[in-house]
Amino acid sequence: MKVLITGGAGYIGTELCRKLNQNPKVSHITVLDNLSKDNYNLFLHSQIKPGKVKFVKGELLDSRTLDSLIKDVDVVYHLAAENTNDEKLHQIHEQVNNWGTAELIYAVEDSNVKQFVYLSSTEVYGYSNQEYDVYSMLEPTSSLGNSKLRGEQHVERIMSKINTQIIRLGNVFGYGVSMKMKGILNTYCSIPILLAKYRFTAVAIRNYPLFLLTKQQTFWIICWAED
Repeated sequence: MKVLITGGAGYIGTELCRKLNQNPKVSHITVLDNLSKDNYNLFLHSQIKPGKVKFVKGELLDSRTLDSLIKDVDVVYHLAAENTNDEKLHQIHEQVNNWGTAELIYAVEDSNVKQFVYLSSTEVYGYSNQEYDVYSMLEPTSSLGNSKLRGEQHVERIMSKINTQIIRLGNVFGYGVSMKMKGILNTYCSIPILLAKYRFTAVAIRNYPLFLLTKQQTFWIICWAED
């Protein structure tokens, strides 16, 4: 099985690459990333041995590169995105999350890809004090949420032809070789980090949903990196 990972040098992408590299059913992994975050841990600390993994520095909007990479691919994991929730980045959100995804879908439509996995965001739901699920109304209230929803709409185009999954992730935390040290616990948590650690551990062991209450009294959905 041959795999393409867009955004494969990021926090989640590096962990996915490591897992797939250990899978004997996967014969080849191509990582497409523009390294805009200056994250080189995929090459330095991931312990991935050369051979199965090939890295290509490139952009989602480069249709020629996409067409050449996707030719013999069986599975695509589309992780590449601008995930910073800042309204000042509206243009970049649209360029990467919306139009970048559109270009990738165009390439997939003209290929023999058998499975497509798109990493979306819970931002597509907007802000609410109610729990939501896959059937909840999609009412994004941010530039990030709007761009990820448009990305989903592009992906939905291929659902009738290709085995397709859309995964709406909340905030991902946990150790990874490409993790950012300024994690969400440091940024948002209103309780000491040590207390947060034990509280998170206790909740996780019991398999309860993980939420983080911030100083603004907003609930954040938390997902462990390996999950």
